[in-house]
Amino acid sequence: MNKFFPLLIIVFLLILVSFQTTGIASDNSDAFKNIESIKKKYNLTGEGVSIAILDTGIDIHNNDLKIKKGKNFTDSSTDFSDYDGHGTNMASMIISEKFGIASNTNLYIGKVLKTASLGNYKDISKGIIWAIHNKVDIILLSLGGDKYSDELHNSIKKALENDIIVISAIGNDGLSNKDTVKYPAKLKGVIGVGASNSMDERWFKSSQGQHIDIMAIGEGIYGYGLNSSLTKMNGTSVSAAYVAGVVALMKQYNKELNVNEINEALIETAENKGESYKYGYGVLQEEKALTYNDKGKMNLHSFIYILLLVSLIFLITNLVGYYRHTRK
Repeated sequence: MNKFFPLLIIVFLLILVSFQTTGIASDNSDAFKNIESIKKKYNLTGEGVSIAILDTGIDIHNNDLKIKKGKNFTDSSTDFSDYDGHGTNMASMIISEKFGIASNTNLYIGKVLKTASLGNYKDISKGIIWAIHNKVDIILLSLGGDKYSDELHNSIKKALENDIIVISAIGNDGLSNKDTVKYPAKLKGVIGVGASNSMDERWFKSSQGQHIDIMAIGEGIYGYGLNSSLTKMNGTSVSAAYVAGVVALMKQYNKELNVNEINEALIETAENKGESYKYGYGVLQEEKALTYNDKGKMNLHSFIYILLLVSLIFLITNLVGYYRHTRK
């Protein structure tokens, strides 16, 4: 049987590679403990993807927060510095080397709020149009208001028509059982994000109501504050920023995904918690969302399995033929 020895070696090597390149899917109950392993597994950093964060600006003196472009929409100055800390918090979750989910994304900063609680729809709408002109892939709106605005709605419609993914926090008024989901999360096409804790349960202040799409980790998350200080953050703003980072990885993984496909992947793979009024479609499952649109595609694992199967069939067929020949 010496002539079959090379084939046996090939089959053995295929089996070895198969075990090394596959594994049990990550337990996503604690998202931040697993996102790094997911990034390493698929070699993802957000490279080639662009995000516009429309918030309070950014700490321009923090060398760990590198941006592509910035603009101030709150007054006539060109200064988009953050004097509140909220925008810097959000940016650090996405772009920083220390905390960032997608640290190689191209980051656009639109200062549309003076503080985390002080802004208007007009400035936000201007920021959205600016993001559209810069052809970003994702717009993050970790903000919200109680009233509907035609101007805001129309600017978001334009973003969606340009195949830009719009992600928004749903609000932190969940101590009330009333529907307290904020705009623009309430608007059709916007991914409205609520906050979960490390146990994948609703963070107690995460707003309840209609138009919640998905929940993501939003409690006890570290990031940068002003002057490169370390801050611990809670809330749906954090959750929305986390989802924006994950979506950046999804876009890098498959650049051809459009807005509807991204939304579908997030919703269809979410862990259903039963109460849509509190959880929407459920809790984000990062790796499942990332690979959801692999259906019908030949990936490395599938190729290895098919090659292994064909090799085994070939080996068995030849061994049977050889055995019958030696019996004659």
